[in-house]
Amino acid sequence: MECGARSCSGLEWRRQTCQSGQCGGSEIIQVCGDPNPCTADSCDGGAGCSYPAAGDGLPCGSTYCSGLAWYAQTCQGTSCSGGALLASCDDGNPCSDDYCNDGSGCSYVPSTAACSDGDACTAGDTCNGAAGEACCQSGSKLSCDDGNPCTDDECWPAGGGCANPPNASPCDDGDACTISDHCSVGGCTGSPLCSYNQICVGGVCQCPAGLADCDYDQICECDTSSGQYVCGTECYSYVYGCWEYYNTWEYGYCS
Repeated sequence: MECGARSCSGLEWRRQTCQSGQCGGSEIIQVCGDPNPCTADSCDGGAGCSYPAAGDGLPCGSTYCSGLAWYAQTCQGTSCSGGALLASCDDGNPCSDDYCNDGSGCSYVPSTAACSDGDACTAGDTCNGAAGEACCQSGSKLSCDDGNPCTDDECWPAGGGCANPPNASPCDDGDACTISDHCSVGGCTGSPLCSYNQICVGGVCQCPAGLADCDYDQICECDTSSGQYVCGTECYSYVYGCWEYYNTWEYGYCS
């Protein structure tokens, strides 16, 4: 039978018993250890076993993945539940394939996917996973040539890409009847080659039908339809002649 005082040996709660007329020996009443990781097992000689909560947030149970987030179960009171984030397996690198394993956590494998090197003046950038590197390899340089000689072909690496602002360079509009061709507002334009009633035919200035140049001054002042010509420079009427020199009229025949 029990005698004397009860005591603890580690987590074993023991009592003394009568042995051959003496109070001695030691007999286990209860082992205070339990399999719950969320309790702080203890033994008190007088009161025996107790199982207070070990503390919220203590790791317990298993680890697990939710998407690319790796969690561990934690103690909530005396229950093992919930989860604490151990790591986010998303490394933010577009050139690595991210994985989460319930037991071992995060792992990363170099990718061969398309990517962007941040340079708007390159095209066809790809991840260099074939070489075992999780980095973005720049593609070919972007051509910004729009085929227009009246624009400047430019590229802005920091996000702008191609730009083709107009210029004022000399150019050729392909028209033999213009001179001083130059770029304006993104197009090629020129000034007329001929003037003073002349018309241009294939790059040659000549008088239109019914008019002629009677004094070789490149002015079409002779009215061939009336058969007369004037030698002045300010013709008011090709029919009646030209005002010239002291208010006199001069008449003649077109040569």
